[in-house]
Order: sequence, then C-alpha cells, then structure tokens
Amino acid sequence: MLLLDLALGSLSALLFFPHPVEAQGGIADYAPSVNLICPVDGGLIRTFTAQNQSLHQEELDYVHSRQIGVVKDAWNTWLGNGSQIQYDITSFEDNFPTLGIALSGGGYRAAQYGAGVLSALDMRNISSRDAGTGGLLQTASYISGLSGGSWLTGSLYANEWPAIPELVFGDGNSRQGWLLDLDLVTPDGVNIFSKDNQDFFGSLIGSVKAKAAAGFDTSITDPWSRPQDRTSLPMIQHMAPVSPLEFTSFDPGLSAAANLTFIGTNITGGRPMEEDKCVTGFDEIGFVLGTSSSLFSEILNRASNDLSVPDSMKLDPEMKMSQTGLSLTVRYPFQGISNTTFEDSEDPWLELVDGGLNGENIPLGPLMVKARNVDVIIAVDATSDNDDSWPE
Repeated sequence: MLLLDLALGSLSALLFFPHPVEAQGGIADYAPSVNLICPVDGGLIRTFTAQNQSLHQEELDYVHSRQIGVVKDAWNTWLGNGSQIQYDITSFEDNFPTLGIALSGGGYRAAQYGAGVLSALDMRNISSRDAGTGGLLQTASYISGLSGGSWLTGSLYANEWPAIPELVFGDGNSRQGWLLDLDLVTPDGVNIFSKDNQDFFGSLIGSVKAKAAAGFDTSITDPWSRPQDRTSLPMIQHMAPVSPLEFTSFDPGLSAAANLTFIGTNITGGRPMEEDKCVTGFDEIGFVLGTSSSLFSEILNRASNDLSVPDSMKLDPEMKMSQTGLSLTVRYPFQGISNTTFEDSEDPWLELVDGGLNGENIPLGPLMVKARNVDVIIAVDATSDNDDSWPE
C-alpha cells in the first residue's frame, strides 16, 4: 500500500498498491471539478477513537487478501523452505510478518537511491535474485515515501508497478521513463525565452489560472506540480498520512479520516455545507506529488526575508494567489470534528507542505500506525546530513 505522509501542514505518502488516479493531461484539466452532487450516504468523513483505530475497509481487505494469497508464496519463492538460513518456513503457517518499506526525502538523490534499493530487493531483477536479496520487495505490503521518496512511490503507483529499469529508462514503447535530462523548470535549457520554454511556462500559468477560475486559491506549488506529471517522477505527517483511499489523522485528539476523492469540499461536522457543491480532483497525481515536495515556505524563510513569490504572479487577479503564495491550502475536512479534544478543529483551511518540514525525513509514522500491524520496517535513508551528503 502506498502511504503519502501528509501532515496537517506537511506531506508524505503511503502505498498499498491499488489502481492509481491518473494525471490529467490538458491545461484546463488541472483545475478541480466543482458543484458535484455529494455521496448520498455521506461517506465523506470517518471517525474512530485513539483506543480503537480503524482503517478503510478496502485497505483491510487488500492487506488480508495479500497475506493469504500473495505473501506466503512470495516468502516461499524468496527463501524456499528456509533451511539455508536455518528457518522452517512451514512453521509460519499463515502468520508471516507484515513488512513495510520507508523511503526518505532528499529530492532526485532520494528518488534515484530509493529506486536502486527497490531494484536490489526485487525478484524481477535477475542479479538481485542471484545475490539472494531479490524477492524481499514482493513480501512487503506497504511502501511509504516522503518528498523525493514520494516521487519514487508516486511514479511506481502511477505506472502500475513496473520493474525499476523499465520505470527509469522506459520500455521502448508508451512508457518514456524518467526524463531526468529535462530540467523541471526550464525543460528546453537555460534560455528562458526560447519558444519551447515560453510555451511550457504558458501551459503552467494556464493551468494555474484554470484552477483559480474554478474558485480556488493558488500558490507557487501549483506550477511546481505540473512538471511532475511530465517527468513521471515526483504521497503528509501530524500526522495525516495520505493513502490512495483516505486522508487520515491518527492524532489521538482527532482520530478521523476523509475520503480522498472529495478533498477540497467544504465540510463541517462530517457533512458537506451544500449537498450539490462537492469537489473532486485534488487527488490528481501531479498535485499530490508536487505538494509532497513543496519546500518553498522553508526555502524562502531561510534565504532572506526579502525573497517572496514574484509580484507578477501575486498581483495577477487571474492567478488568485493565496495570502503567502508559497504553499497550497484546501478546505480543512475535519472542521467541527473532535472540537473538545483537538485545538484546530474549527480552522477552515488546511495548509499542505513537504512532510520533512516536521522533522521526520524518513516516513516511519504511517507504518507505525497500530491498526496496520506492521511487524518490520525497512528504512531507506537518503538524507543529506553532512558535507559529503551522507546521512548521520
């Protein structure tokens, strides 16, 4: 399962392997859809207690079916009967451990390093299989990623889990691979006035204006999100992990989950303010991946108090920039929920930024949720802590 660790205020990702929400292609398609009929049975908010955490039923069904139908065979394929390592696999019966893999942040470095690690653990990689490491990936039920790590998990998810070489280098047909030779900001090179770059910039601004025209505030993170559809590269931690199904807070004072499809809808007390005003489209893959790597507020705060979003963007009424213009905001889905135990219950807006900004660069939190019963976590750390860009 893919877990995006989206904190209330910061983002990461958790995967559990269902089908992806595809990136939207046209310029205007980036804008969320509005004025939709809300689900007749409610189904927007789910609450539980800190003592009795619960997961979405589809996640439970997925993990259960994987444990009985996939994991046993994966362990047998990887380790055989286990005798070579002095184990007896048959003694596990149906009680095989639940494994999770956590991929750290760190931009392109983390995405590429994480891809190498996953390839080394993948049974489909012949050299990894021969070395004895290939096969561990197939036994895992969860993968979490944060920032650069979520670029990798999101890329795998959006491309329906190909082997890493095919993901990175393409398949020679419809899958292009990671276009790392193209700069995310200036794909046609350093000349920002070239026709291709100008066309590219125009498409980004057009997408942002389309979102604004639909009635939503925008930020510099919006044009940052669009190129990540193109590269196929680049899922938040208050802990509110984003899975393909829900945006969830396991904070003991809140304990609530929102239907990811309808994130952005004006909801109070678990009900839409207007039954025909639901919103969809905030789960578009480029938006999620761009938000999970949105560090603009931190970068500008550290660099200089004089740096800010260009006035040409902030002053353009068609852009409808948020107050700071730095990070994305959506309607807070848990407004009016747990208002006696959660201090932010009445806040109308939720700000979304990179999950690493809360100090956790390896997204262990989503995998440590008690209800998920993860037994073993493999942490892939591509953090750059010292002068040699190694973790400490």
